[in-house]
Amino acid sequence: MVARPSLLDWEVMLSKDNEYRGFVVVALLAIVFTGVQLVYNGSLTPHEHSWTIWRSLASPTGMWVADATLVGSMFVAIGLVKLLVSDCISRATFRLLHFVWISTWVGTALWWSWVAQWDWLPTIFFVLHTFCMLCKHYAYLAGNSELYDYSIELRQLKRDLAVIASHASEHHDDDAAIVHSIEARVEELESVLYASKVVFPQNVTVANFVDYLLIPRLVYNLDYPRTDGIRWDYLLGKVAGFAMSFAFLYMDIEFCIMPVLNRLTTLSFTGAVINLIMPMMVAYMMVFVIIFEFILNAFAEVTCYADRAFYEDWWNCVNFAEFARKWNRPVHEFLLRHVYLSALRTGRISKSTAAFITFFLSSVAHEVVMIWASKRWSLWLFAMQMSQLPLIWAANLPFMRGHIILGNAFFWFGLAVGPPLLMIAYLRDHFL
Repeated sequence: MVARPSLLDWEVMLSKDNEYRGFVVVALLAIVFTGVQLVYNGSLTPHEHSWTIWRSLASPTGMWVADATLVGSMFVAIGLVKLLVSDCISRATFRLLHFVWISTWVGTALWWSWVAQWDWLPTIFFVLHTFCMLCKHYAYLAGNSELYDYSIELRQLKRDLAVIASHASEHHDDDAAIVHSIEARVEELESVLYASKVVFPQNVTVANFVDYLLIPRLVYNLDYPRTDGIRWDYLLGKVAGFAMSFAFLYMDIEFCIMPVLNRLTTLSFTGAVINLIMPMMVAYMMVFVIIFEFILNAFAEVTCYADRAFYEDWWNCVNFAEFARKWNRPVHEFLLRHVYLSALRTGRISKSTAAFITFFLSSVAHEVVMIWASKRWSLWLFAMQMSQLPLIWAANLPFMRGHIILGNAFFWFGLAVGPPLLMIAYLRDHFL
């Protein structure tokens, strides 16, 4: 299978079929020239740069030990699923163990990062990685639990068909409709459990779990679309792109953002926001490209994962609800399947309430990252994310729906002003 490329993949952007490839080349050269300019100007005033970001990245040996322990402990999930599929424990017991283990695991990880007193940058990395692995951890246990339920249902339906077949002479007209319904459900379940190369419960192995951990998706499936092999030139290009983008991000933070933050006490609130808008916008875009274009594509290439649609055209969004769906598809798919749809399956929650719960949990997770990084309960990010709800409502008004460009401009204004406001709010809480 041929890989489905991401929208901003170099193979797409620099393709001879792309009429705007010249602008892409100019943009790349502009990034290089800007980086050279930043380094040159920074070398003229070395006393203004403390290189705190570099020291923060280089120092936390304990963080890497904690991160390795975090990932290694996830293999307990295989044992829990083995107990379930081997019928050693009941479904209710598995649910209890699932809840206790996940709670203990994430609680220990967060406690470790809180008491370790790492700098803010390694703390943010560790907590984000914890939440990423939490999603994978939960999805693996919940996904296999769902497959187990399907296998139990399939066995029961086959027994029912056998019973009906044993009384074939007593069949009535209604029985034919029942048999047809059962056979349709059996076919549906078998397509889920046995249609792929990996079948349940033979999937419950260390190799399958490692493969799932490396695949850049948070939702667990028995199998995924695959390419024919690794393209080493493509992988090398992604590694080189990561290095270049990370270097530019570092220069942007060191030479454009940190000087403003170091003078925060002498700047007015308005002056600080104005000086941070463009550097923060550049940093935001670089972080997006590094994660979704280079890191995820590199992992996809290593695992031969074919579907590279990790994001959609979020830059054309007209409201933040659309942005939440498009800019991070792996997280969106996880929240959709394991939070939103799970809430709806209870039968006691409406769609609007399920959507609110999903949005609320996402806001809480984002705020936890900031609390752990700043060691303060400021709740600025939580408040700003929850304030998107009335903005989403306003964006759905007939006037806004009829003015797409206006909605997109409003979206970009919020994206440009929001990060500087958050940065200043948290730093003023911390230092003032």
